[in-house]
Amino acid sequence: MKTKIYFAAILFVLFSQTLNAKATWLKFDNRPFRPIVSDLKEIKFDYIVLNEKRVNATMGSHYPIFDLETDGQQQLQVGIFGLGFNRLQIKDGFAFDLNSYDAVFGAYADYKIGAMAFTFRYAHTSTHLSEGYYKSNNEEISVFRYSREHLQWMADYTLKFSDASIRFLGGFTWVNASVSPVDIRDEFLIGMQTGLEIELPTILVFQPFASFLLYAQTENNYRVNKSLAFGVKIKGDGLNSFRMMIHYFEGIDPRGNFYTKSTEFWGIGGAYYF
Repeated sequence: MKTKIYFAAILFVLFSQTLNAKATWLKFDNRPFRPIVSDLKEIKFDYIVLNEKRVNATMGSHYPIFDLETDGQQQLQVGIFGLGFNRLQIKDGFAFDLNSYDAVFGAYADYKIGAMAFTFRYAHTSTHLSEGYYKSNNEEISVFRYSREHLQWMADYTLKFSDASIRFLGGFTWVNASVSPVDIRDEFLIGMQTGLEIELPTILVFQPFASFLLYAQTENNYRVNKSLAFGVKIKGDGLNSFRMMIHYFEGIDPRGNFYTKSTEFWGIGGAYYF
């Protein structure tokens, strides 16, 4: 008898929340799981001028298909996304050579409840070298096919203090299919991520921030990659933000065609996050 009462109570709560929920289809909205600023391949528009006359330029966006939000602090959103991660070489006369292009696209499901948020996404990544790479570097490399499908699960918890906040991040990545120079299709490829983001009190419309991300994966013997971004966020009327930042990275090259090589770079620029 008690079991039936408990079960009825659970159904009542779920049904009540559904009645109070607001569902939308194909309407653009911010993701419940907010962007990770120090993630090089985050969904964003950015232009970061690096040392040694290089540029990282990312163009991407997400497209919600279904969004369900209750009267409380819960939100579920399902959608698709896509981005291009470009490496450019600055030439004389304000000209640029495109060296490499990484395409990332897939589907995501975000869920937010109170101070916690979760994201699950399935993504395809493929990478391509351009002719500009050879002209800029005057060298030859072994061109190869690189593509992979992976599942990623991330979670965060945000502590808010009036206008400031601290966000804790963590998650896992599982590569379930891969094409690369080394036959790793039968390997068990797992990646791990953890990070921290801090936003300080706003001064006028400027909010200082810092974002730090660590991640590692099996195929690189868990070589720890370190990505740090800090600067100021220009706050608008919504959750969208434009940030002016300095970005530092040290670890395995984020470009697919160089995934076995180490790199280090720093840069300064701007980024727009949805």
